[in-house]
Amino acid sequence: MSKDATGLQPTPSFGAAGLPGADAGGNTDGSGGIGSGGVTLGRPVTGGAKAAPPPPLGRVLGNRDWLIYLECNAQGVVLKQGNQKFSVESLATPTKDQHPLVVAIRQMVDRRQATIRQGEPPYRPQLRFQIQPDGLRAYYLAYPLLESLRLPMMRENMERPVTDLRGKG
Repeated sequence: MSKDATGLQPTPSFGAAGLPGADAGGNTDGSGGIGSGGVTLGRPVTGGAKAAPPPPLGRVLGNRDWLIYLECNAQGVVLKQGNQKFSVESLATPTKDQHPLVVAIRQMVDRRQATIRQGEPPYRPQLRFQIQPDGLRAYYLAYPLLESLRLPMMRENMERPVTDLRGKG
């Protein structure tokens, strides 16, 4: 074997076919390269292979849906993130400016959207009402207030927990 430009004598490697310089398919064309089993010591890996383009942004970032849960019960509405409570009386009382519930949700959305880096898609906030059996009044008072946010709103009726009616004994 001859020495290469670095003065080192390369040692032949045996590919999957058991032949010196053979690649996994048994080719002995001497093309060398990564994983081919050819002698590549001292040769820079260059060629016409271009770098693969980055994967689509949607696959990297995943789902950008953001559900904001509002529990409606007999006492009022509970904004689950932050555990903020708004009574039925406060929902029914007209305000000069925006209602505190609307302000709280708008601030949450603005803070979350401010964390987006350049080139990333925005979050898609969605309001999800979880209505307890005794919370319809709070729902009917809160829904019109939140329409001004122009966010998608969904309703989920919650059921009473099932109690064990079997007697002991």
